[in-house]
Amino acid sequence: MRLSTLNMSLAATIMRATMGAAALAIPVAPNIALPVTDGLLARWNANFSTVSVSGGRINAVSDLTGNGYPLGDEATGLGPRLTTYPNGLKAFRFNQDSFLSADTPTLGPLASTVIAIIRDHNTRANNKTIVSAGKRSTTGGGKLAYTTAGVNGAAPYVGRAGTSSDTVVKPYLALGCQMQVAGWRNGAIGTPGTAASNTAGQRCAVNQKSLNVANQNAASAAGLEVGRNSATTTSSSTVGAQNVANGDWYTGDIIELIVYSRPLRDDEFDLVMRALSEAYRIPEIKGQFALEGDSRICSVLPTLPAENPGMWMTDPGSPYALPKDVRVINYAVGGSTTIYAPNGPLRGRLDIGGATSGFQCLIPGGRNLLALMVGHNDLSQSAVIATADNPLTIYQNVNSLIHNASANSYLTLGWEVVLIVEIHNNNERYINGGNGWTGYRALQRSQVAGYNLLTDNNAGPGQTYEGKLRNLDVPLMTVGGQTVFATGPDTLNTNYYLPDRLHQAAEGMRVFVTGGDTPQHGLRSVWPS
Repeated sequence: MRLSTLNMSLAATIMRATMGAAALAIPVAPNIALPVTDGLLARWNANFSTVSVSGGRINAVSDLTGNGYPLGDEATGLGPRLTTYPNGLKAFRFNQDSFLSADTPTLGPLASTVIAIIRDHNTRANNKTIVSAGKRSTTGGGKLAYTTAGVNGAAPYVGRAGTSSDTVVKPYLALGCQMQVAGWRNGAIGTPGTAASNTAGQRCAVNQKSLNVANQNAASAAGLEVGRNSATTTSSSTVGAQNVANGDWYTGDIIELIVYSRPLRDDEFDLVMRALSEAYRIPEIKGQFALEGDSRICSVLPTLPAENPGMWMTDPGSPYALPKDVRVINYAVGGSTTIYAPNGPLRGRLDIGGATSGFQCLIPGGRNLLALMVGHNDLSQSAVIATADNPLTIYQNVNSLIHNASANSYLTLGWEVVLIVEIHNNNERYINGGNGWTGYRALQRSQVAGYNLLTDNNAGPGQTYEGKLRNLDVPLMTVGGQTVFATGPDTLNTNYYLPDRLHQAAEGMRVFVTGGDTPQHGLRSVWPS
């Protein structure tokens, strides 16, 4: 019921957005001749392959190379979907227990190349598998294309890019919700099957930035799976229980997927990456918008793309999409709290080491903006129910994340910060009759004598981080003259909230992004068009 309802809401939203932006041209998806064809094994494209869909799920996708390796559905799990963006471009959507397989010859992580046009939904899974060698139904193999260390504050780097000590290219090699070209050259350069494990040879790239790192050591096998790790045997996901933490599944969109049966040379690999970047008009990343906090900014599992504000703000052709050169990463994980500082999950993600750190992965010379939403889980903790000053305690803990002279903090690492004012109070029984919520909001708004969000974080006039901190007063947002995220009664509106009265439904997340009748209070307003 939930999937159906949200899909209808999303479809209606996209229809309204498209009708309201009639000036948007519907582009023809590029169907370029690849500049390197030696070793080209298979190529699948949501716009040019023959795609068979039944009951909403994809059954088959033809191979554009003519080699005869179609992708097929093994009729297990929930299955991938075919989605269409507001600009008319189509994509394969993998979200929960969704995969396709092909009966290709033996491929392996030391003798192959995978290049894809993708959008990465979130950072929740560790080592998310996009393409793996082998098939669970026969013999599982190794990962051919994957994102690494995508939880607990680590950046979703392409392949093993997170292991590199490079400080110039590496920050560009994390994946986001926006459309991008991602590539993995696996194995010894140009020589199939001869690489030893852990020797330099894998080349990882996003758009036209690339670097070489150590190879991934894993088994080769015949066939491949897209959207799943073929080598694991964990239980399938369901609508109510999504298995993402161990990286079995990929949560993202794939517009085009290209597989070579050999490791391309550096120049060949870079040539294909450049050709696809230019054909799809995908620019290099010049800035990034990161989202952090609790599940209200990333939604509760199982998460649909329409419940992720990062996906709303990067939907190709949307009238409120961010510029194409902005990377959007949703680092938020459900249940995040600050009340247990200095050992809370938010502090833990902030203190991840530089090798895989997300919050130390800034775009050089670009705008690096972080939107932070936190408070609900703190204010509902049983440990603070009887604590009269819990709003002030939480406020101080949040400030220790924003600015801290003796530990990592967002401002000292180089981020610009937007703090989202606490959005509603549907759990008043936990927080001293509502005083926790109202007190916390007042502190965030600098409405309590003796406290000021800017000066308390060294970001006031004349201070070190002047202009680097502001709040976004989402509770002031209205639709049709009525508040949406301000009160307990607001959470009874099933158009905007899931049945838990806490997390936004698809339409609620769209309004959270756009601001409804008050765009100045929407998340999209903090980044100029």
